[in-house]
Amino acid sequence: MRFFTIHSFALFLLLAASLFGCASESRRLVPTDGSVFDSGADGSRDATADTGPPDTCGNGMRDGDETSADCGGACSPCVDGQMCRAPGDCTSMVCRSGYCLVASCTDVVRNGTETGTDCGGDCGRCP
Repeated sequence: MRFFTIHSFALFLLLAASLFGCASESRRLVPTDGSVFDSGADGSRDATADTGPPDTCGNGMRDGDETSADCGGACSPCVDGQMCRAPGDCTSMVCRSGYCLVASCTDVVRNGTETGTDCGGDCGRCP
């Protein structure tokens, strides 16, 4: 029975590392192909510098400027719960404490079904 417990714990650690993109020094967090990508302080992306997703966006690993495996940075935005650096790294446009959060009616961001910032859609009427 003890083997099962240790084995389960090891499996849990392996799963957690893969879900949260456990970083190692061998993985670079900057573009390695010489590309230029500019992300503004507000998380917006400069379309003139972006020439499409790099080849690393579909390899199942966190590399290039990705914030989680195959998302964030120059790749598609990440889903809730994945790591981020800026709001533009998240589908919800909410990046707090390094993680993408679920869109809500109190996040001070126009997202989800909202027609205004934190109002309209599922959040009720806008003032």
